[in-house]
Amino acid sequence: MITSRIVVLFLFAIPAFAGNPYSGKWKFGAHLGANFSTASIDPDIAAQGGTKSGRTDFVGGFSAQYSICDRLSVGTELKYMQYGYKFEDTQTLGVQQFSRKEDIRVNYLELPVLGNYSIVDGELAFAAFFGPFFGFRFCSEEESSFTFGTTTTTKRDRREITSKMQFGLTGGLAAEFKIGDRLGIRADARYNLGLSNIYKSPANFTPPANYTEPTVKYRSLNLNAGIVYTFE
Repeated sequence: MITSRIVVLFLFAIPAFAGNPYSGKWKFGAHLGANFSTASIDPDIAAQGGTKSGRTDFVGGFSAQYSICDRLSVGTELKYMQYGYKFEDTQTLGVQQFSRKEDIRVNYLELPVLGNYSIVDGELAFAAFFGPFFGFRFCSEEESSFTFGTTTTTKRDRREITSKMQFGLTGGLAAEFKIGDRLGIRADARYNLGLSNIYKSPANFTPPANYTEPTVKYRSLNLNAGIVYTFE
């Protein structure tokens, strides 16, 4: 149900920024890439001991872009994004060491709305882009392992404590190489800055005294490459 709503938003977002569809160029594309993500957490879990690190995951999606003039265009994308982070803590109890590892993964369907500015035009073109993005969560999982002599591994669903939506800003640089009148290869690097807290307290949770609810916001660098096709 959520997915169907996102598809409808994607379809309506394209003409919403287009103006007159017969006065400019449309570009449609598909891309794949890698997402290097981590999380900003307050209170900082690493400050209490242990090490927090990022994850490398998959990203892929489709794009639509409309040219307003020679330099400016607006567009939207429908992207599958994987975010997450890892945490590891090792301590000593007497002569015995024990360790705890957590691997957090959250999958989103994201809808960025981007303004694009062409820096260099030609067979090899360069552009900068910036805009907000809206993410719709459909999976949130945690894999934990505890080692004290032997290792015990568990998996659990985290959707109850993960917000259904996230909001943020994204921006980056893109390069496009034309391989014909209409077809091109496009690559871009972008940074996603999550602005909304994706953590929520579980139902029926009674906070203890002096409890501070965590704030979790994702950050990521993603690299994408794909093809674009121009319609006039």
